[in-house]
Order: sequence, then C-alpha cells, then structure tokens
Amino acid sequence: MRIDQTSISKMINSYKKSDLSKTNKSKKNRKKDQLFLSEEALQLQKSKVNLNKSFTVDKEKVSRIKEQLKQGNYNVSGEDIAKKMLNQVINKSI
Repeated sequence: MRIDQTSISKMINSYKKSDLSKTNKSKKNRKKDQLFLSEEALQLQKSKVNLNKSFTVDKEKVSRIKEQLKQGNYNVSGEDIAKKMLNQVINKSI
C-alpha cells in the first residue's frame, strides 16, 4: 500500500465526517438542565428583597459620627451600651 498526500487527506476527511456525525447525534439526545427552587427558597428570596428595600441608612447620623471620631470627640455612655446589650440578650431568649 502506498501512502501519499491524497490518501492521507481522504483518511482525515473520512475521520472528520464520522466524528461530526457522532457529535451531532449526541447533541440531539441531550436533555436541558433544569433548576427548581423549593417554596422555602422562594420565600427566602422574597424576604431578602423586602429586607433590602426596608433597610435605610441615616446618612446624616453616619457622617456626624465619622466627624466626631476624626476629632476624637465621640463618646458613648456605658449605660447605653449595657442597655442595648441586655435588650439583645433578652430578645434572643424569648
């Protein structure tokens, strides 16, 4: 058997045709991926969106506190801190 450029080209073309037919068949038989969310997951998504909508930042208060921190004048009473800590503990235990 004599191997020349024409024979090699015919073999390569034959291989490409058979390879293409295999990939086309496999693409036709593929199923599409699907994603289903549970009712809980959907409710969590809605809650997160609602929470983000309701959350607001008092920009004036933040800038005022930042300025006080820069100047070294920001003081918080220990009593206020203790009250908030106790409220958080009480609310968590209820």
